Amino acid sequence: MKTFMNAVVDSSPTVVLQIAEAIENAPHKAVSLNGDGKAELSTSGVMGFGVILGNTLPELPEGAEVSVLIKDIGLIVAGEDIAAGDPVAAGDYGVAVTAGSGMFILGFALDSAAEGDHFRIQITKSGYMP
Repeated sequence: MKTFMNAVVDSSPTVVLQIAEAIENAPHKAVSLNGDGKAELSTSGVMGFGVILGNTLPELPEGAEVSVLIKDIGLIVAGEDIAAGDPVAAGDYGVAVTAGSGMFILGFALDSAAEGDHFRIQITKSGYMP
């Protein structure tokens, strides 16, 4: 039986991850974790893990470390027109799309946005859309 002196809960909304492959235009893009625990730009149909912070360099080489927002509220790039209140999933190239049936809900849009615009997302990781 293990004995623990205390239990530590990390309440930080961000984690630092290593990049699996080079990423262009990195800030405010959704990332997923690969099998090695490294971050890569999300693609449609893959569960989004979090969003790259805005103070990140635009071009990230393979192996670089990046800070990723994994909960709470941040900015993300819209891959299509998004309405405030929409459930949001990660789409191709790490952009946000309205979550459709069977897609993993990364969070909810707090603003309306046109394709290519930034909007606030509340990251909730709410499971899959029915």
